[in-house]
Amino acid sequence: MMQLRWSAVGALAALALAAAPAPAAEWFVKAGATGNGEAKETPAGDLAAVLKECRRGDVVHVAQGEYLGRANTGEFRIDVPNLTLVGGWDDAFAKRDPFTHFTILRRAPGIKTGVNYTNTLGGLVAIEPDAHGEGRVVSASGLIVDGFVLDGSTRNLYNNTGALAAQGSWKESLIKLSAAHFYSTVNVKIRNCVLFNCYNMGIEIKWQGSENEISNCLIFNNMIAGIDLRACQPGKINGPGAVDVGEATVAIRNCTVAYTWDHDKAQMGCGILMPGGGGRAIVENNVFAWMTGVNSAAVRGHGPKDVVRGNVFHVTGDGKGIVDGQATAAQMGGGGGRRRGEEEEEEGGGGSAGGSPNVADNVVADPGFDARVDKDWFTNFTGFAAKFNKVAVDVVDACRAKQGLAPVGKVGAALPPTEQAWGKVYPTGDLPGMIRALVADQAGKGFRPDAPLATYTSREEPELAGAVGGKPADYREITFDDLYQGGANAPKEGEKVKLKVNLRGELATRWAHMPFLNQLDYLHFEVGKPGVTGNTPDRFFAYAVRGSQAGQRYNELGARGAAGQTKDGIWVRGMIYPTGQPANNKVRWVMVIDFIGKP
Repeated sequence: MMQLRWSAVGALAALALAAAPAPAAEWFVKAGATGNGEAKETPAGDLAAVLKECRRGDVVHVAQGEYLGRANTGEFRIDVPNLTLVGGWDDAFAKRDPFTHFTILRRAPGIKTGVNYTNTLGGLVAIEPDAHGEGRVVSASGLIVDGFVLDGSTRNLYNNTGALAAQGSWKESLIKLSAAHFYSTVNVKIRNCVLFNCYNMGIEIKWQGSENEISNCLIFNNMIAGIDLRACQPGKINGPGAVDVGEATVAIRNCTVAYTWDHDKAQMGCGILMPGGGGRAIVENNVFAWMTGVNSAAVRGHGPKDVVRGNVFHVTGDGKGIVDGQATAAQMGGGGGRRRGEEEEEEGGGGSAGGSPNVADNVVADPGFDARVDKDWFTNFTGFAAKFNKVAVDVVDACRAKQGLAPVGKVGAALPPTEQAWGKVYPTGDLPGMIRALVADQAGKGFRPDAPLATYTSREEPELAGAVGGKPADYREITFDDLYQGGANAPKEGEKVKLKVNLRGELATRWAHMPFLNQLDYLHFEVGKPGVTGNTPDRFFAYAVRGSQAGQRYNELGARGAAGQTKDGIWVRGMIYPTGQPANNKVRWVMVIDFIGKP
């Protein structure tokens, strides 16, 4: 998290920021357990329930097993920043290996969530899509998801031939992080995950920030694309409280994206849908295999800022074009040459006389998957690809021969229905076998089950004013009336006070000019005089750290759906500062709230 600097705000304000960093917790979850989740010896059994209790900076360790989400719908809600989810642990939390100790997230078979998408998360791991509409501020910024298997098969409907039924199947990606507020999806990292069997994409995020990462992931048997980068955002630097997080940059390294189906609506099955000018992708040392459909490609829509280097392409349509075009500056839109003696940019933007440095060392090669994947499933996948002219028949026949399958022979050839079934689920009964089958023959390319793993502990949060609540005795009790201009008992600048207020609406604009407050870390709302409602001047600006106790309590009690819960007053504690904003209010104070009580 970036540090902010400011000139004189007052000595007490500086002291407030020097408070101890917010304490973050470590949680432990094991399927079937009944503990409180606060220690390895007492793990909780419900991952979705633990996520509801998490605060910013927490880390959640999850043991092997199957987790079915909120009410068995396969939904795991992310609404606080800097959260770390770590799967792949054995039952004792002694050893972590995500590709042996499978931590599986899926929906329970037969569960329906209805057709109203605003009442559901959409993805297995997701932000609530209706939070903004309800006046809540949620955030997945800084999220790390490491070591999970996300299986979409139980969200789909299949007919008696095994074909996926578009009508009735769930039409959302496995990881979907999209929020109306800026700063809600900054610098997200997905590592060592398996994402498959989805009637949509693997990963779909409103990318913000310059430090996003997808690494060592296996993404296959999905539709439209494995990864969607089209929502990459520029850095936000305008307006009070704004923070420049940089142009959205996503590094995709050592991933395998394979067997992407042509979608019935999108008419393509791709590896990565590139930013297309709205951000930057760094695509290195990945394996792309089998992208089906006339509009398909392994890396669709790459531009001059993107890096496509050291990747393996197999039956992707665009692979040969990228490899053949590596020595052509025009391949990445780099124009013209560079004057003699001029230095080449690192991961540069323009081309050179010999070609673009951003596109290099890619190869068309067989990673070996076709000979090892499940035979019945591969028979179906290739039969569909040839039958409906998604992939050239001669290519399909050559690959089918690796498993001893009969050639299709020609487009539209008569095949049994079970060899044409669209979107057929990849069997999940042998996950270790599936992992072995999809490890590429090329060393250092694609996902590797023996890749080094990071070690995680709860993050030490930055020293943010209001991140940590003190003891009640540390705050002087005042009344709302003490805040009016000239009040005899008015507080001092930066003083810790407690009083009763009415929580009012969230504010997206009219940010107070307090230099230590920023939109990345704080949510912004109004508080009013207890018992006074409507558009009155008896109110003032308040702030709470996103994902703190006060931030979470505001989302519960101050949102539009909770109107009236605090009308008669609720205790808040925090630090208060005089300000001239806003001019139309009687109360010229700003409060950084670190605790909100019960109504």
